[in-house]
Amino acid sequence: MLDRSGLWLGFSAVPLENELAKAFNIGTGFGLLIQQVAYRSPSYYIGLEGGTIPAHIGSRNVLLGGDVLVEIMGVPIDATPESYEAIQARVEEIDEGERIEFVVIRDAERVVLATSR
Repeated sequence: MLDRSGLWLGFSAVPLENELAKAFNIGTGFGLLIQQVAYRSPSYYIGLEGGTIPAHIGSRNVLLGGDVLVEIMGVPIDATPESYEAIQARVEEIDEGERIEFVVIRDAERVVLATSR
């Protein structure tokens, strides 16, 4: 999702699915655990928070404590290619000044983050 052309959102993330999603208690079957947010990116201005606590889960080093992204611009995030394509298509439609919305799980609460492009 981050490597394609179109609007650059400015975050890196680790997918959470199945048992890992249950362990994080995100209330959906899939989400993106935010690792880092690029300074002055759309994600930075929207208020997305990256992780700060280093951990090792399975074979992967991750940062815990960040937001879990579950929806972008009204499109739920899941592990299917169709979800990524729908998000990419929606993001490419964003006009200058249009409101950008992310839905995250933060501190066990569903939070809507928004800003204009």
